[in-house]
Amino acid sequence: MENTTELRQSKDHGWTEGDIPIRRGNCSILVIAPHGYQEDDEKTYEICRLIADEVDCYSIVNKTYMKPPWQIDPNTNKILIGLDGEPIRHDPDKSKKWINLNRKNQVHKHLKSEFEEPLLRTINAIIKEYGKALVLWIHGIDDDNLTPGNIQGDPVSPPDALIGIGQGEPVLASALI
Repeated sequence: MENTTELRQSKDHGWTEGDIPIRRGNCSILVIAPHGYQEDDEKTYEICRLIADEVDCYSIVNKTYMKPPWQIDPNTNKILIGLDGEPIRHDPDKSKKWINLNRKNQVHKHLKSEFEEPLLRTINAIIKEYGKALVLWIHGIDDDNLTPGNIQGDPVSPPDALIGIGQGEPVLASALI
């Protein structure tokens, strides 16, 4: 990788230090935990680090920036709902560490040098070395969201993992594990 500023290696399996650690790997796989902050997608930070260390692959994990929190009505103590029927989050705020790393507009505006540019450099380095890159975005999901309407099939009990492509209705593709 040309720019090694963010790639100052720690002694912990080649991970960099900082808010968004990066690991250089030895294969064409890149695993990313955009919501690795403990209160967001629980355990995805640890899962990505474990995968990267075990597989010896590239990884970028966010442990610091959380999704902007929901706005709460001070009178009812309930989450505010917008005119579109969706809950309302606070605006992104880098000083409060409120950035959703799964939102390109927030990353581009607030974390371009910390996340967007290292991500693109890493993907380009993998492609240069291996000809292609397999990029896996690791997310969590609440058990309440594992409903037949949200996933293909009708699981009797909640699956341990859901592998899918895309969002929305209908779900483009998914597999239960």
